Amino acid sequence: MNCGTRGRTRPAAGRRSGLAALVLAVVAFGGLAGSAGAAGTVTVCSSGCDSTTIQGAVALASSGDTITVAAGTYVEDVTVDKTLTLLGAGAGSTTVSGPSGGSGSTFAVAAPNVVVDGFRITREGNAPATWNDPGLNTAGVSIQGSATAEVRNSRLTGNRTGIDINNSNGNSVHNNVIDDNRTGLILRNQTDNTTVAQNRIAGNWTVGVLFLDASGGTNSPVQTALNSAFTNNDLSGNWYGQVVERQSGGALPAPGTNLKNFSGNWWGSTAPVVTTANSAEPGYAAQIPVAYGGTATAPGGQPDIAGPASANIDYTPYLNSGTDTSAASGFQGDFSSQTVTAAGAQTGSASRIQEAVDNATGTGTVNVLAGSYPVSAAVQITKPLKLNGANATINPNDPTTPANPNAARVAESTITATGTGEALRIGSSNVVVNGLRFTDTGTAGGSNATLVGAGGSFGGLAPGISIKNNLFDGISRIAVYFNGPTSMNGGVVKQNRVSSPTRAAGCGTGALASSACGHQLFNLWQTDHLFFQDNVVVASPGNGDRVRVLNVGFPNGPSLQSDSPATNITIAGNTIRNSCTFTCFTLAAGATNVSVTGNDVVIDAGNALQLHPTWTGGRVDVNHNVFTEPNDFAVVVDNPSADLSGLHVNRNSLAGGGFRNAASQAVDGTCNWWGSGSGPVAAQNAGPVTTVPWLTSSNLDGACNGGSARAYKNLALSDLAGLTPSGNKDTDKRIADARSRITASLAAANWIDDDHVVVSHGDSVFTAERDAVQSLLRIKGTRPAGATRAIDDLVRADRVLAQTLIDDRTAAHGNTKKLADARKELAKAEDSIVRGDSAGAVGHFKNAWKLASQA
Repeated sequence: MNCGTRGRTRPAAGRRSGLAALVLAVVAFGGLAGSAGAAGTVTVCSSGCDSTTIQGAVALASSGDTITVAAGTYVEDVTVDKTLTLLGAGAGSTTVSGPSGGSGSTFAVAAPNVVVDGFRITREGNAPATWNDPGLNTAGVSIQGSATAEVRNSRLTGNRTGIDINNSNGNSVHNNVIDDNRTGLILRNQTDNTTVAQNRIAGNWTVGVLFLDASGGTNSPVQTALNSAFTNNDLSGNWYGQVVERQSGGALPAPGTNLKNFSGNWWGSTAPVVTTANSAEPGYAAQIPVAYGGTATAPGGQPDIAGPASANIDYTPYLNSGTDTSAASGFQGDFSSQTVTAAGAQTGSASRIQEAVDNATGTGTVNVLAGSYPVSAAVQITKPLKLNGANATINPNDPTTPANPNAARVAESTITATGTGEALRIGSSNVVVNGLRFTDTGTAGGSNATLVGAGGSFGGLAPGISIKNNLFDGISRIAVYFNGPTSMNGGVVKQNRVSSPTRAAGCGTGALASSACGHQLFNLWQTDHLFFQDNVVVASPGNGDRVRVLNVGFPNGPSLQSDSPATNITIAGNTIRNSCTFTCFTLAAGATNVSVTGNDVVIDAGNALQLHPTWTGGRVDVNHNVFTEPNDFAVVVDNPSADLSGLHVNRNSLAGGGFRNAASQAVDGTCNWWGSGSGPVAAQNAGPVTTVPWLTSSNLDGACNGGSARAYKNLALSDLAGLTPSGNKDTDKRIADARSRITASLAAANWIDDDHVVVSHGDSVFTAERDAVQSLLRIKGTRPAGATRAIDDLVRADRVLAQTLIDDRTAAHGNTKKLADARKELAKAEDSIVRGDSAGAVGHFKNAWKLASQA
C-alpha cells in the first residue's frame, strides 16, 4: 500500500532524487546554505514507502527527522539510536509487536529527545505455551541512561512492563493508555524531572507504577524522582496496587524524605488506601491472565499506595471521580471536585489546600478531610469554588441550645494560620467556606490580623460569598473580614461558632486588654445584602478582651443597594455570651435598611447594639431580641446629630440596661419588655427615648398597653420591617403597599399630637389604614407573623383615635346622640375583632371617630 508522506520525504539510501542531488550541489557551492541539515520525513508502510519496517526507517533517517508509520501491524523490535520523532497513525491503527527472541524491548530508546507517538505497543508470545519463553520481550518501551523520550498518544498493552525508565532523567509520558500489562511503569535509579500526565494506567496485573531500588541499597546511583510530576492520571484497577514505592533501606533516604509528587490523580476511590506493606503479587511465571489463556484474575481489595517507602508519595489533592473530561487520548481528569488530605507527603512550596485551589476548574469543590493544615502564607482563592471541611453539613452549635457546642460535630479539618497574614484570602464571586475549624498561633501585637479575608482588600471583589458551619477556636484575630474600596453585593456569614476568643500576645494580662488591642470578630464592611445569621460567640465572663462581635458599615464608599428600602443588612438569630467589651453589634457609616431580630445576647460588659459615631441615620429595625446587660446600656446612639426618624427598637426584652442616646431626638423604644409589667425605671435609660407603650409581659408578641395611636402605627411599620424580600413577589408587593400607606398616614401634616389627627385629614388617615390592612389580609398562603402583628397594631391605633376623640367630646358635652352612635360603632368594631374581621373593625372605628368629630 502507499501510505503517502508528511513534510519533506527523505529518499531511501541509494535512491537519492535528482532534486536532492541538486540541493546538495547548491549547498556545496554555498547556495541555499540555510537549508542544510533541515529535518526530513521518512515513511513506513507495506509498500511504496521509504521503508517497510520501522527499524529500516531509523537506519535511513538522520537525527531530527520524523518517521511516519502507516496503519498496520509491524512485528519487530525498534532500537531508536538517533533523535527522531516516530509518528504512528494512531493507537487504534498502527500496532508494533515485539517478537520473541528480539532485543527485549519493542521500542528501545537509545538517544536523547526521542518522540514515540500514536502506536499500539505490545509483544508476541502472550499464550500459556510461550509465557515463560526467555526470549519474550520484557518492556514495551525502555529508556536508559542518557537516552530520553516523550511517549504520547499511544496504548501500551500486553507487555511484561509497559514502560521501563532506568537511570534516565527528563522523560515525558503523557496521553497514553497503559493497561493490561504485568506492570504499567517501572522507574529505577535516578529518574528526576519526569512527567507522567494524562494517562490511563489501569487494569495492570500487578502494579500501575513501581519504584525500584536498583542500587542494592547503596543509593549509587541515587534512587530519586526529584522535580517530577505524576499528575492527572487514572490510576485505578491495578490488581495489587496503583503505586508501589520500594526505594528505601540501606543508604537510601528515609521514607518521607525522598518525595514523589502524585497530586491530582484518580485512584479508583474517594478514599485511597495507603500501607507500608509491600505489594503481594505472585511471580511472573505463575500469573497468566485469563485474557491470555490463563486463570489469573484481579484478587480485589488491593491498596492504592503501598511499599516500605510509601511515605514518599504525595497524593494530595486527589480527584473525586474517574470522569474523563475529553475525547483526547489517555485521561483528562475532572478537577471540579477534589479532596485534600493531611496524610502523606507534601511536595512543593504551596500548601495542600492552595494546591487544590490552584488545580480546581469552574465552580469546583475542594473537600478538606479531617486533619491539621498549617498555612504560613494565605490560601488565595480567585475562582468561584466551594471549600468544604469535614463538617460541611454540621452546624457547630447545638440545635436546641445554641450556646452549647453540637455533639454531632465530627473530627475537624483545622486550618491554622502560622504566619502574620490571613489563612484565606478570597477574591472571587460565590465562594463558599463551609465546615472548617480555624485557629491561629497568636499575633505579636494588636489583634487586627484576620483569618478569612474577602473583597477588594484581599485580592478582588467577592460578591455572593458564604461563610458557614465553621468553628473559630481560641482565636486572637479577626475571624472574618469583608472589605474593599467599593461595595460588593451579597454576603452570608451563617451558623459559625467562635469559642473562647482571646486577646493577642502583647495586649496585656490585666483585667482589661490595652486599648490598642480592640478588634472585631466579624468585620463585614462594604457588603450589600449581608446576612449575619445564627452565629454563636461564647467567652468566659469577665474576660476584658476588648472584643466586638460584629461591625458593619460602608466606611470606604456608599452602599450600592439597588432595591432600597428592602432589607440590606440582616443580623438575626445570633447567640452571644460575654464577648462584647465594648459592643456586640456595631452599625457604622452608611448602614441603613438594617434588620436586627431574634438575637440572644447575655453580656457582663459593653453594649448589645451600638449606633457608631459615624452612623448618621437610616432605617434600622430592632425587634424580637433578648438583650441582657445588667451593667451597661443595651442600645446606644453615639452620634449627637444622628437622624433617628428611621430607628425603631420595638418588641425586645431589655431586662437590664435600656438606651443611652447622645442625640437630641428621641429614640422610638416603644413596646419593649423592661423586666417588669410596670415598665422601665429611670436608671435603665439615659437621654431621650420614647418607652410608652411597653410590653406588660415577657411575651414579645404580646399586647402593648397604654400606647398612643401614632406609636402603634410606627409599631406596625416595625412589624413589617425585614419581611421583604420573602421569595414571593405577590407577598412582597402587598407588604410594600401596606408600608407605603402607613407611612403616608403618618405624615406630620395629618397629626395634632400622638392621639389626635387633624379633622380634615381624618378620612384619609383611616382610609389608608383600611387599605393597608386589606393589602396584608390578601397575602396568599401563610401570612408572615410580622404582617399579622402589623394588622393588630393598626387596629389598636384606630381604636385609640376613636376612643380618644369620643372621650374628648364627651368631656366637652358634645352632641349626645352623635356620641351614642359613635359608641355603638365602637361596639361593632370590637365585635368585628372577635370575629377576626380586622378590616371591618377599622371601618367601624372610622365611623366612630367621624361621628365623634361631628359631636
